[in-house]
Amino acid sequence: MAGSVLKSGTSDPVRKAEISLQKADDPRSGYLTHTDSMGRFAIDKIEPGRYRLRVEWSGYVLQECGENSAASAGAILTLAPGQEARDLLLRLRRTDSMRLQAAILVDPCAKSFG
Repeated sequence: MAGSVLKSGTSDPVRKAEISLQKADDPRSGYLTHTDSMGRFAIDKIEPGRYRLRVEWSGYVLQECGENSAASAGAILTLAPGQEARDLLLRLRRTDSMRLQAAILVDPCAKSFG
């Protein structure tokens, strides 16, 4: 799995964002990485299964892939044996401490799984 994280509304990369791929049935297990200086990330050797992909960075709204509002959960991604998910594009929106709960998020995934 690989992709990039950009600031919403720009082409500016998000450096050192935390990317987590958590097992859907056990959020305490999964994979963790960070973006590089160009906002790119990669997670290799992923076991087949059902996951949630999350991105977090200080000062920005935590987002899950497939999330369409601050009150909804992101999509569950099902990865089959040998399946690769490349060129994902995740966009982070800046937080506004007074309006965080009302923030409407655009689907951060540029590619779909299935």
